[in-house]
Amino acid sequence: MIHHYREKFAFTLAEVLITLGIIGVVAAMTLPSLISNHRKHVVETSLKKSYSVLSQMLQRSELENSDASSWTLPPASAGSANQFFLQYFYPYLNIVETHDSVRDYNRIFTSADVASGSQSWYYANNHNSSWYNLADGTSIALRPLNSFATTIYVVLPGAKNKERLIVGKDVFSFSLRNYGSKRIISAFDYPQSWSCDMVNNTNRTGFLNGCKGVESGGAGVSPGSYCSALIYCNGWKIPDDYPIKL
Repeated sequence: MIHHYREKFAFTLAEVLITLGIIGVVAAMTLPSLISNHRKHVVETSLKKSYSVLSQMLQRSELENSDASSWTLPPASAGSANQFFLQYFYPYLNIVETHDSVRDYNRIFTSADVASGSQSWYYANNHNSSWYNLADGTSIALRPLNSFATTIYVVLPGAKNKERLIVGKDVFSFSLRNYGSKRIISAFDYPQSWSCDMVNNTNRTGFLNGCKGVESGGAGVSPGSYCSALIYCNGWKIPDDYPIKL
């Protein structure tokens, strides 16, 4: 009887180790980029969703409370801000919890605050309203400004460090502001001259610095407003020169 033997092939230990080493190098090179892209996508998606939720809230509120241009915006006091929120915002949002403003605002820092060790007055301000938590994990609060705009602070869901929220990463700002004869939810704060041309071209450095918490000529404008504008004016995508590490 003739026996046929097949020669068996196997990887040597050295070949296996070399292959694993190559896989490890490739993973080390690509994993940080994948993680960074994922974080950017989460912020972009959550910020755009918050803008949409607030815009829809305004539409529903106007059906019952007349055109928003007729509303008297709150003066600079926490009580007035809360009263305004409860009348015009609260019934039209899926709110599950309310938080004390003092503690929560003291957890918010700009990148400039972190570097200097002191907190910006925009967030440690007793004129701000309480925080109102939505069912999806988003938190919203108001900062009264003047007769034609009110800043809306937004903390995105999924913040890693609840005791140290970073503006431009965890915290952003929109506004309820005048726009012609209307009053709208806007990615811009109260300065009437803001435009995407300013953000992307004529005052790019100012908006990048403002997002970091460095004063850039917009007195009274919260740093989160600059960060929101940078993303909004880039098609709701975080631009390559975005100044906050995510």
